[in-house]
Amino acid sequence: MPYSYLLFSKQLLLKRKNQNLSMQDLAERAGVSKSIISKIEKQQVYPSIKTASKLAEALQCSLADLFLMESKGNVIHYPANKQFEINDDGYFRRFMSPSLEKSCVEVFHERLIQNASTSNELHINDDKYIVALEEGLSLTAEGKSYRLKVGDSVHIVKNVDHQIINTLDKEVAFITIIHHKHEML
Repeated sequence: MPYSYLLFSKQLLLKRKNQNLSMQDLAERAGVSKSIISKIEKQQVYPSIKTASKLAEALQCSLADLFLMESKGNVIHYPANKQFEINDDGYFRRFMSPSLEKSCVEVFHERLIQNASTSNELHINDDKYIVALEEGLSLTAEGKSYRLKVGDSVHIVKNVDHQIINTLDKEVAFITIIHHKHEML
C-alpha cells in the first residue's frame, strides 16, 4: 500500500478515536458504511475521493488533515512520491500542499481523462480557484459555460454549483486551490 494511503488510514483512526466516535457513529455522520471505514482503517481498501471527502467533513477537518505529515521547521519539503493521489474513474487528484494543522489552503494537481468531468460535491462549502494547465477544459456554473485556455484562472465562491469538463480526447490537467475561510484564525 502506498505511503499516502497508510498515512490516511492512520490519521482516520486517530481522529476518530480522538473524537470518541465509534465506526458506526462516523459512518452515520459521513453517510458511508461502517464496513468501508473498517476496511480503510485496516488498510484493505483505498478510499474514493468522494468517500475521503465525506469522512473529512464528518470529522470536521480538511481532507488534507487526513494526510497530516509530521512537520518541523520553517520549510517543509513534500516529495512527489509522498503526495497522496486518488483515482476515481478517470478523475485523478494529487494533494500537492503539505498537510499542516489548521491550514486554510489546500493545493491539488488534478487530471481528467478524455470526456470526463468533476463532481460538484467536493469542497462545495469552500472558495475554489482553478488554473488551467492545458487547453480543453470547460467550466459550467450558474448557467454559463467558460472555455479555459492555458493559464486561465477561475474563482468560484462557496456553495456555487459547478462542473469542470474535459472536452478533448486526451487527458487534461489543472490546479485547484481550496480556501477554507472558516478555518482562518
